[in-house]
Amino acid sequence: MVSLHAELSCLQVSQLEVPPLQRSGEHHHGDQASGGLALAVASMASRHDMATPQYDLAGEVQTQAALVHQLEAELEGHPAHRWGERKQLKKHRRRMEELAAEIEERQRLLHFRANRHWDTFLALIDVLRHFGALAGDDGLDPTEVGRTVAALRGDNELWLGLALMSGHLDALAPAELAAVLEAVSTEVNRPDLWCAWSPPPAVEEAMHDLRSLRRQLGRQQELARVVFPIWWEPELTGLVHAWARGASWSEVIANTSLDEGDVVRVLRRTVDLLAQIPYAEAVSQQLRDKARRALAAINRFPVCELEDLVPAAPAGDDRQDLPDPPAFASPHSDLVS
Repeated sequence: MVSLHAELSCLQVSQLEVPPLQRSGEHHHGDQASGGLALAVASMASRHDMATPQYDLAGEVQTQAALVHQLEAELEGHPAHRWGERKQLKKHRRRMEELAAEIEERQRLLHFRANRHWDTFLALIDVLRHFGALAGDDGLDPTEVGRTVAALRGDNELWLGLALMSGHLDALAPAELAAVLEAVSTEVNRPDLWCAWSPPPAVEEAMHDLRSLRRQLGRQQELARVVFPIWWEPELTGLVHAWARGASWSEVIANTSLDEGDVVRVLRRTVDLLAQIPYAEAVSQQLRDKARRALAAINRFPVCELEDLVPAAPAGDDRQDLPDPPAFASPHSDLVS
């Protein structure tokens, strides 16, 4: 042992008697002198590595052994050892992962709610640029197409403006124009919807031409992750066409499953869009004139507003000729002296 470990060379072992051992593995009780020597060896072992022989070892091996001891000491001092058994440690680790996932989800939701409108605004700019509504060096200057779209009011002004500026509606008659505009501007969410009048051939052809434009707009909105309705309701085009050509109100109601209030709502949405077309910049003059005639054809009772039925009073005449109230006897006339 002394030859293997130089640290033991300072121990005095000459005064110790060799115990009479007869076979391998035999134990012999020591005395006070051997006990003191054992304590001295233990003290040296706590200060020096006596598990690895130090003779004839390369410097790299000794360096690696020192590194291993250092890493073992760091592992023993790791905070994970404070949790005790492994099951408890796994439980805390699983809880930490759940909390991290919850924090990430809440942060994502907070970012979405805080920036949703701004992100939608930027996405709409990209869609408008794609269809030529915005141009310029910074891409924010409205073009003629953009000014036309801005002049319209509806659930999806870009879809309405593209349909009006496509040229597919210029050759339609006023009644057919009103029918197509009803299909692209109104939603009728009724599962039992039916109409006895079928769409006119010219209306079906115009709707077929607009289908590719609608598909392209829907694809761009999907890529930009914006949701704006692109209405497509051709079921009532025959009804609007018949009303614009002079059909009576009772005849219109008798040939559809909608009640009178729904029919009025559909026709007024069409009237509202027709009234905007003359003010659209990029719309052809031919389409503007037909929109005026179509508006005059369908804006009649009971679709028109009340002020459209009452003639306006002459300018400067504030006097109103009202009939005298009818005479009647008060139930308390006998109390009046």
